[in-house]
Amino acid sequence: QIYKIKIKNTYLYLKVDKKLKKELCYGDKVNLIATFNEANHKRNEGGFDYKNYLKSLKIYGTVKAEKIEIISHRKDDTLINKLTNKVKENVEKILPEKEAGLLNGLLIGDTEKIDDDIQESFKISSLTHVLAVSGMQVTYIITVIYAIFNKRLNKKIIGSISIFILVIYTAMTGFSPSIVRASIMEIIVIIAEMSYRKSDILNTIALSLIIMLIYNPFLITNVGLQLSYLGTIGIIIFYKPILEIFDNIKIKNKKWKYKINLQSKNFKK
Repeated sequence: QIYKIKIKNTYLYLKVDKKLKKELCYGDKVNLIATFNEANHKRNEGGFDYKNYLKSLKIYGTVKAEKIEIISHRKDDTLINKLTNKVKENVEKILPEKEAGLLNGLLIGDTEKIDDDIQESFKISSLTHVLAVSGMQVTYIITVIYAIFNKRLNKKIIGSISIFILVIYTAMTGFSPSIVRASIMEIIVIIAEMSYRKSDILNTIALSLIIMLIYNPFLITNVGLQLSYLGTIGIIIFYKPILEIFDNIKIKNKKWKYKINLQSKNFKK
């Protein structure tokens, strides 16, 4: 059966046949003749559930286009998308193609132009997670902001700037679960500091998870979100015992002993 329908505020995964030779950009308005397919649940016990995975991204099904007519280009393009494209363009102007693709992957999680050989090298080295945007990038952003403004502005103004930049950056990365988690936690800590209150790390983790699940309950099935929270909780649980082990290690070489003790004290601070 063929239906002519209008859908608003609904995300669909669009598959375009290469034979159509249509290059679509974010914000394009199009007319489609397409076949809608609802994603299947897992077929085997313990297998991958594609339908739940799409739900975690707020995608309700897949559409295979048989014919595409582009009505207008980038009419509804957003400020965030323009900013993201500007960052990518500037990186590509400054660096060679391979280095630009890698830097865009590290900055905003855009791995589309990373060379296959480079991705394979990261896999072999077990460093694929570095190419995925995570809490590491959020830490770098906050560190840079405080390094620039710490002695020039008061705590509340720096906090407000940090929150604004974190919100913009989170949107630029496509609201990746690990980035959203890290940003929410950092914003909670900043608000606590601005209010002259001490934040509790476990309460901060719990509150950030509640906020994310209110927005989309199916995110609980997202592996990236699970690993992000498990990794954070693991650091909280194990970092003190590990530091105690380093403190109790007897090192004869005074140079190495000084370096390890110094790093251990800085980490505790």
